[in-house]
This record gives sequence, structure tokens and C-alpha cells, in this order.
Amino acid sequence: MTSHPIPENHNHWWLTCGKWRRLHAIPGTAISRDEMRDAIDECVLLPARAACRLRRAWDYPGLGSRFGRRRCTACCQAIEIPNGHGTPANNPARTETP
Repeated sequence: MTSHPIPENHNHWWLTCGKWRRLHAIPGTAISRDEMRDAIDECVLLPARAACRLRRAWDYPGLGSRFGRRRCTACCQAIEIPNGHGTPANNPARTETP
């Protein structure tokens, strides 16, 4: 249950902006784990550019959003993954490889 830049998330943060309508893929190198931890603790947004080229201030999504929000189609196309709901690591349709 994560939005962190792990291999299962294609090494991207999956964050929201504005009205939280979509999850966007932010390269893992754009925001450090310490920066994200501090932003969450201090309730601040982090500026970065998403894979879809959208530049915004991003917020870490809550549990419901990590499972239920739709992924940005342009972000999915940019990192060459299927469209879907929730972060790739949390997608129940994701096939496990041994």
C-alpha cells in the first residue's frame, strides 16, 4: 500500500494535485524520501514535474486515493504502463512475476 518510488511503482512517486482527481507519476529522483517525509509532517506541497510534463505542487495521497483514484493517462503512456486505478503497486489486477 504505497505511493513510494519502488520497482513495483516503476520507480515513480504517485502523487496528487489540486482536486485529487488523478494520480500522477513523479520521477523518484525528483523528490527524496526525506523531502516527502518532511512535507507530510509539515503539511506542505512539493513542486515537481510529472511524467506527463505537468508541473505542479504535489501532495501524498491518502489510502483511498492510492487504491481508487485513476492514474493519469499521459503519465501511464510516458512510462509505458497500462492505464488503471490506484498506484501500480496497489493495483489488484497487477500480475505477479516469480
